[in-house]
Amino acid sequence: MNAEKLKEQRDRFLAFSFASSDLLLEIDQDGSVSYVTGATKGFTGVNEDYFMDKNWLSLFDKSDQATLVGL
Repeated sequence: MNAEKLKEQRDRFLAFSFASSDLLLEIDQDGSVSYVTGATKGFTGVNEDYFMDKNWLSLFDKSDQATLVGL
């Protein structure tokens, strides 16, 4: 693993260390899921790969999306 990838991984896990959650999603500037970790399969029944590159809002029921956008 090159130095840039190691730095990126370190920064990501440092940011996640302040979160209190069992499922963590990292969202890029376009709103797509760029990283997933945690109890993904246990909570959702699907592997982490399922979430990659999907728009994060599409992962939630339409009735919940307005609330999530307002956060």
